[in-house]
Amino acid sequence: MYINVPFSFFNCYESVNDARPYIDEMVSIYLETNHATEMQELNQLLDEQVEISKQLYGEDSKHEAYKQTKLNDLKKRMGNAVLTEMREQIREDRAKRINQQKQGRKHSNFTYAP
Repeated sequence: MYINVPFSFFNCYESVNDARPYIDEMVSIYLETNHATEMQELNQLLDEQVEISKQLYGEDSKHEAYKQTKLNDLKKRMGNAVLTEMREQIREDRAKRINQQKQGRKHSNFTYAP
């Protein structure tokens, strides 16, 4: 997925508008697959917080926005983590290729004379 992607592509989450839906989907799949129970618990806790806010500040405030903001923040942070991991993998792959090329050059000077 990222082998031929320019490194500058991963510099900022905002600069990856075309890839964002795929990154968001990766985050959603990861959370559903590996943290379904924790996500249910988080949603329950956020619902409780929204109810407390309604009781304290009245029904007029935009309490539901609090829950959605927290969920969006989690997904944004997870998306940034995905980009960071991909960036690191690209660095490692490039370093391996450079080392392989250097190793190839060292051995290419060797001539075999039977």
